[in-house]
Amino acid sequence: MQCSCAATSVASATLKWLCLLLFALIMISSTLSGRELKGAVYWDHSGPSGRGVGQVALSTRNGSVVIHYQKGEVIAKFSDRTCGELGAIWTVQTKRSPSGTNELVSVKCDGGVDATVHGAWLAVREFLRVTAESAGYKVGYDPNRRGPIRLRLGQVENDISGYLNFGSTGMCLEMKKQVDQRTVLIHGSADCYFWPALDFTVERDASSVWRVASVTEVTEPSFDCTKAKTPTEILICGSNSLAALDKAMALAYFGALGRLSKEEADRLRREQLIWHGQYVRECDAVTSDALRKTCVMRYLTVRTQQMNALQN
Repeated sequence: MQCSCAATSVASATLKWLCLLLFALIMISSTLSGRELKGAVYWDHSGPSGRGVGQVALSTRNGSVVIHYQKGEVIAKFSDRTCGELGAIWTVQTKRSPSGTNELVSVKCDGGVDATVHGAWLAVREFLRVTAESAGYKVGYDPNRRGPIRLRLGQVENDISGYLNFGSTGMCLEMKKQVDQRTVLIHGSADCYFWPALDFTVERDASSVWRVASVTEVTEPSFDCTKAKTPTEILICGSNSLAALDKAMALAYFGALGRLSKEEADRLRREQLIWHGQYVRECDAVTSDALRKTCVMRYLTVRTQQMNALQN
């Protein structure tokens, strides 16, 4: 009897060990293969270049998920052009990178869309095209185009030279908020080169046609203050004067980009990254907000002057 009990105990332990091993293998397999998600494209911060890494946000049943992907390897796979537009429904397989980001493994799209997002987005893109062409400007990259090109967009005036050259596919626009069943807010992100940034209120009329009802400037720094983390970012978000300086520098920078050829613009972007890294490191390192404010004012003022000089 004792031997039988011992044998039973050993068998139970073995079974438990096998179950744990099976569970571990399932978890490893899940990690390697990632997870499947389905949702509508709400924004695609990939910039105008067809190379490099893009970022896309899918609105899924469980919330928004940001996914990194290799540009040129995704859109080319779609047989339906709608799949590369805002509001397209993607079914994706992702995996977690060592740094914790979601990396795209595969994507499928049959041309289905979120009709609200897609309809509102098309209305904004058409609004910008008609506005530009009514003023005699063609949408699309033109190496000879030099900004600024300031046009009236609803209630505001904005430089659209950068948008015409680099944002004209409309994928720089992003779904910001659905106010109600007939009203959507579409945001012109930094990839659109609108400075100040713009919000487009889009409404669906009785005939179910989406139209741009109003355009407003977004009065904030060139970055999202809800995501401010560094001492410099937090200081700017708490000061109207510094926020205005930051916005002025960004306006001058994107204005300069709009006047440059593609090669020159790419070079300026690289220089801007180097400048920004030095600016943040130095201003973050100072020991008081008073000194940090002086540092920020100096960096932003000088950089704005440099960017304005490129437009003259």
